[in-house]
Amino acid sequence: MDFKQSKLILMMAFLALNIFLGYFYIERRNLNQTSIADRINVQQEMRNDNITFDSLDDIKQSLPLVKTSNSEVGQLEANEITFSPLTNSNSAKPISLVSPLDIRKSKNELDFSVIDKFLKEEVNEGTTYQFVSYYPIKREVVYAQQVNQVPIMDGTGQITFYLNSQNEVASYTQTVIKQFKSVEEKRVLISEKKATEILYLNNLLPRNSEIVSSTLAYYRILKLENMSVYSPIWYFDIKSDDIITSHRINAINGNIITPEVRKINEEMESN
Repeated sequence: MDFKQSKLILMMAFLALNIFLGYFYIERRNLNQTSIADRINVQQEMRNDNITFDSLDDIKQSLPLVKTSNSEVGQLEANEITFSPLTNSNSAKPISLVSPLDIRKSKNELDFSVIDKFLKEEVNEGTTYQFVSYYPIKREVVYAQQVNQVPIMDGTGQITFYLNSQNEVASYTQTVIKQFKSVEEKRVLISEKKATEILYLNNLLPRNSEIVSSTLAYYRILKLENMSVYSPIWYFDIKSDDIITSHRINAINGNIITPEVRKINEEMESN
C-alpha cells in the first residue's frame, strides 16, 4: 500500500469519526429541543409571533451523504467546461450573451421555458439542470443540478441567470459537477416541520417575519484536498424587515449551518 492510499484511508476514517461524533452530539442536543417542542405548540407560537408560513410537511425522506472528486467540480468558460478551482464563494466567471434572451411572457410574467430551451440547445451539460427559484429583487433566475432528485444549493452545481432592467437574460454563470458517489447507506431525514421548529426554537425566526421558501437540497459540508462531501440540508429563505436571510439546517442531524444574508434592502435593490 503506497503513501497516497494510506493517506486517503486515514482521511476517510477521520471523516467517518467526525460524522459519528457530530451526529452523537447533535442528537443529544436535539433531544432537549424535541422535549421543548413536545411541551408547546410551536406552530401556534409562530402564529402568535405573526410569522407567516405555508403548511409544513411532516414527511421524513431518506437520502445518503454523497461525495465527489474535486477534479470533477468545475466552471464554464466560453461554453467549455474547465475544471479550474472555484473561490470560497463558489463563484464562476460570468458569460455575457451576444444578444439578450427575452423571457418576458407579459409585463409582469416571465416564461422560464425559454431558458429551458436555451439550456438544452446552447449550454454544455445544460440538460442536467432544473429550475430552483426566481429572485425578482436581485433579477436572478437559479437552476441547479440534481443528486437523487434533490438540487445542489451551495453554488457548486448551479447556473445563475442575470436579468437586465427589461427582464432579459444578459449573462449567466455556471458551475458543474460531473459525478457523485454515495458515501453510505440512506439515512432518515428530519422533516420540513422539524427543521422549521429548530429555526424557531433557536430564535432564527424573528417576529413578523415570513418563510419565503423551504427546499430540501444538497450542500457541501466538507472539502478535503482531493474530494468534497455533500449532505442533505433544509434550505430556508426568511424575510424580515425587507432583508432576506438564508438559513441551512443539516437534514440528517438538525445542525444549524451559518446563515447567509442573500438579499439586501429592497429600496437599495430597486435603485
